[in-house]
Amino acid sequence: ILQISQLQALNLQVKWPNDLYSTHGKWGGILVEPLSQHQAIVGVGINLKTPPVTDSDQPITSLEDLGLEQMSRLELISELYVAIQNAARWFDHGCYNLAGRFNHHAAWLNQLVQFEHSQGLVHGRFVGIS
Repeated sequence: ILQISQLQALNLQVKWPNDLYSTHGKWGGILVEPLSQHQAIVGVGINLKTPPVTDSDQPITSLEDLGLEQMSRLELISELYVAIQNAARWFDHGCYNLAGRFNHHAAWLNQLVQFEHSQGLVHGRFVGIS
């Protein structure tokens, strides 16, 4: 999805495992539900306009806020379809360099982070996935 031409200049990031981020906040997400070894359902949600949410635990933004309001929905859907097809081909080749590809777009790479764990709040530095 980050290969969509109009999105490339925005330095967009992915928060593991499926949130799409910019420096202004979350603008979308990707869900993949495997059906079999060779089939999956892929769902992509993108905020075209910032939703009126007041109780979110994270900043939220939209393509409009990122300056892409001129992008037509048909063009976006078309480019999303191509990006998903390209990703599917990539998975057909054994997910070559998954960690490197993810870490190239990883949100909060080399930054201090914290998250809730069953045994309390955990602090550390996010160094990527391996």
